[in-house]
Amino acid sequence: MTYNILLGCLILSVLNIAVLMLLNSKRPVLYYTSLFKVITVQILGHVLLASSTSIEEAIMANKVAYIGASFFPMLFFMGELTLCNFKIPKKLPATLFLLSLVIYGFAFTVGKSDFYYKSVSITTNFGVTDFIAEYGPGHTFYNIVLVAYFLSGFMVFVYALCHKKNISYRNLSTVAILGVLVLISFFLSRAMGGDMIVMPVIYIVFEIVFLILMHHIGKYDLKNTIVTTLIYQNETSFISFSNDLRYIGCNDIALNTFSPLKNFRVDEKLSGSDELSKILLDQIQKFDPKLHTNIFKFQYGKKHFKTNLRNLMHGSKFCGYLFSIEDDTKVQRYIQLLDNYNNTLFTDLQSKNNHIQSIQDKLVLGIATMVEKRDNSTGGHIKRTSDVVKIFTDEMRKDPAFDSMQQFFNVLIKVAPMHDLGKIAIDDAILRKPGKFTPEEYEIMKTHPAKGAMIVENLLKDSMPEYFVRIAKNVAHYHHERWDGSGYPEHLETSEIPLEARIMAIADVYDALVSKRCYKEKLNHAKAYEIIMESMGTHFDPALQKYFMNCHKQLEKYYDNCDS
Repeated sequence: MTYNILLGCLILSVLNIAVLMLLNSKRPVLYYTSLFKVITVQILGHVLLASSTSIEEAIMANKVAYIGASFFPMLFFMGELTLCNFKIPKKLPATLFLLSLVIYGFAFTVGKSDFYYKSVSITTNFGVTDFIAEYGPGHTFYNIVLVAYFLSGFMVFVYALCHKKNISYRNLSTVAILGVLVLISFFLSRAMGGDMIVMPVIYIVFEIVFLILMHHIGKYDLKNTIVTTLIYQNETSFISFSNDLRYIGCNDIALNTFSPLKNFRVDEKLSGSDELSKILLDQIQKFDPKLHTNIFKFQYGKKHFKTNLRNLMHGSKFCGYLFSIEDDTKVQRYIQLLDNYNNTLFTDLQSKNNHIQSIQDKLVLGIATMVEKRDNSTGGHIKRTSDVVKIFTDEMRKDPAFDSMQQFFNVLIKVAPMHDLGKIAIDDAILRKPGKFTPEEYEIMKTHPAKGAMIVENLLKDSMPEYFVRIAKNVAHYHHERWDGSGYPEHLETSEIPLEARIMAIADVYDALVSKRCYKEKLNHAKAYEIIMESMGTHFDPALQKYFMNCHKQLEKYYDNCDS
């Protein structure tokens, strides 16, 4: 019965190794797998001891069992360090391995020296052969090493519990309890003379609990979890080349996405003989390894791709290039659709804005024309002054000093028809009077600029930009101001008068001079030119004189065409 229990434990231990490797096939579990293996060897030693028939066979079985006994503490301790994410010094595993090897060497002296066992004999226990030994100084050293491993493991446990918040305290506590359970069971069973049966059973319990724990620990292994998740959910193509441009390999996604890769031979140099090779070679040639990564996009066939080219590292050394390529087709098509939609929307909005602007321009011109028709003396004045403003500002545009004022000139031309809108508030008896005004009538007439500014603001403030409204108001309000301050309604002088009003003043007066009114005949262009020039510095801004001089021939031609 006892032998069958031991044999069953051996079989279960072998199966547990297989389960461990199956559960952790994607994760490095060197210490844990080795731990299970030495346990299996130790149980094998117990099975061999149980079936031995002589002292020589018993000693040999004991030596087999001591493979597990010597290396189990070291592997358990190293597994605990790994679980706690301690940075293990490079020399520590080798040092502890040599220590375990020394202990096993001590155990190998049994039967040849009394250093480890002073005396040995066999007996029958629970119906099977068992081992009776009187321990020597070498075994005392083994016990000291066991206690040292226990204390070191306990210190690691306490430190990790207090200082490492990225460790699961449940996993850590389970490992600690398992270690204490094995150690206590070992010393108690040894003291009671029953370790032959007890320890294999304890080891099987240890393995089963540890398997459950390892499955749970896998959820906390972020690196492995991420890698596994990426493998199952990955849609990224990976292609790698050595630093001398030799093909290393690619993943299945890349093979299915880029068919030429099926013809790439490992270690063959990238030649650029096909479209894909040319794209990859071009990006490698542009890549600076010092930058570590470079993102670019390319089109292959009917698809768009986004690529991240990185350094391929072996340890800490640069050894090649790694392409990670994602299908960007949906994004690019979406962007293209957005661009097309935005272009269509912009065109529609531009068309609607132009239509609204056209309506506003016609409305303003219609109101101005309506005002003009009430005034018997100024027929066609609005259109002509607007044209004069355009001719005058076109001349000013030629001066580089006004390069930044193109919008200003465009707005001024549009608002020029509004300069006399205030006349709509003047009584017909005054506005339509065929002769000259009396002083009282003239004072009333002089109120039309201020009234015009109010009308312009009320008409435009909710539908036009503030910049547009301000220029329109200034034109209406100040086009009768004079450079020397003798104008109206505010008696502004020099640069206090807005530039748009100074330009409008020249156009307004010039049209009045060369046009027939009910109270006067029109002047010829030479006389009008003389009057305007003489008024520079008194009525008009002298800085505008050169522009008037340069365009007066064009003004003459314009009015000659109007007369014809």
